[in-house]
Amino acid sequence: MDLQFWPGAVVMMLIATLTASMVTNSGRSAWFVGVLVLMVYLIFAMTLYLLPPAT
Repeated sequence: MDLQFWPGAVVMMLIATLTASMVTNSGRSAWFVGVLVLMVYLIFAMTLYLLPPAT
């Protein structure tokens, strides 16, 4: 396995890490915070489905 990642994947990992950090930083949560996280991952899934990385 080589470590040549698609630039979009690197950006998505950065956004996912920042989102998870912001959610867990406060120590509290609510239902809309969970919806926010699910929406971020749904956007990632749609992006990968519509614009797959070149192989």
